[in-house]
Amino acid sequence: MMPEGLQDGLQRAGLAEAARGARVTVVVPDATRPLDTPGILEAVLADLAPGVARVTVLVGLGLHRPLTEPERAPLADVAARHGAQLLEHQAMNPMALVTVCTNLGRGDRPMPAVLHHAVLDAQVRVVVGLVEPHQYAGFSGGAKGIAVGCAGHATIAGLHSLELLRDPATRIGNLDGNRFQAMLWRIVAGLGGTFGVQVVPGAPARAFVGPLQAAYEAAVAAAREACFAPHPKRYSAVLATVPPAKAQSFYQASRAATYIAEVPEPVVEDGGAIIVEAACPEGMGQGEGERAFAEACLLGRDALLQTLASGQGRIEPGAQRAYVLARALARFRLVLVGAQPLPELAALGVLQAPDMAAAAALLGLDAPPEPLGDVFRRVPRYESPP
Repeated sequence: MMPEGLQDGLQRAGLAEAARGARVTVVVPDATRPLDTPGILEAVLADLAPGVARVTVLVGLGLHRPLTEPERAPLADVAARHGAQLLEHQAMNPMALVTVCTNLGRGDRPMPAVLHHAVLDAQVRVVVGLVEPHQYAGFSGGAKGIAVGCAGHATIAGLHSLELLRDPATRIGNLDGNRFQAMLWRIVAGLGGTFGVQVVPGAPARAFVGPLQAAYEAAVAAAREACFAPHPKRYSAVLATVPPAKAQSFYQASRAATYIAEVPEPVVEDGGAIIVEAACPEGMGQGEGERAFAEACLLGRDALLQTLASGQGRIEPGAQRAYVLARALARFRLVLVGAQPLPELAALGVLQAPDMAAAAALLGLDAPPEPLGDVFRRVPRYESPP
């Protein structure tokens, strides 16, 4: 189903007029975002159709794996119908990248801004993004679609540094003083001519269209209301459902656990259990970031926590997910249900069970865990009753 407000938003934003005669790049997310990306892309390209000089569709993969053929085919069909070129971002390919700035000014740790050439070649950019709670950015979407999705390895590494990871303002649902979020906007600040189609999940989903920052801010305001679920009590054990887009790898599925654990007021009692049910057919994950995550997990929880506490050293982009998991494991037990055995999880201290009955036995539960549903759509948090 198309997001509510998409067609009207495109017309009101004046995107077609701004893009007339221009080179346009439309940035879309990869398959890890539960979004009707082909449908949204169809609407955007149809709106742009009259008079655009050239359109490129760029899939913002960040350091994730390339699209599979079934993932790529619907986007390729839409692009072909509208005479657009379809590209996938390559964060490790210097031939695909352009250095915008050699140092964004992070003191003794220089961080370059390196972006895909299709972002910089364009005179008008349209960023399609899903705005939902995010572990580091506070909320996903916005500048992140370019500043991470279309960035080079060095830029992504700088954004996922221990320095930013240790900052208490770098947390789920928070934008105030969030330096990770601020860095995203610094990376895109000089681009100009950038529009956003920012979608808030729900039934129905809602689209906010306009200049990127304005569209993002409107979407965040809606997401604050739509994407958190208050609970009047805490539980000894909870069960998180992982949607298919996030259940392909443990790199993505593990976010369910850390979203539950890292809100300021978790719904799980200290020492309680978080059960995540996800098949993870891709194991730990197949992209560069996912491989760095798997290697970091092998270090074990205690070593990761020691490094996080010291703030010393540098980490590979993707590895930050292991550090956040270690932080969650310091407070809660975690069980992954339904996946193949993953040796990295044993090293980290994550338990595995083939089914829910085995998970209950492993944890010694005397009652079923509290079902929390899809925690990516509605992040649970404890709110004391009035």
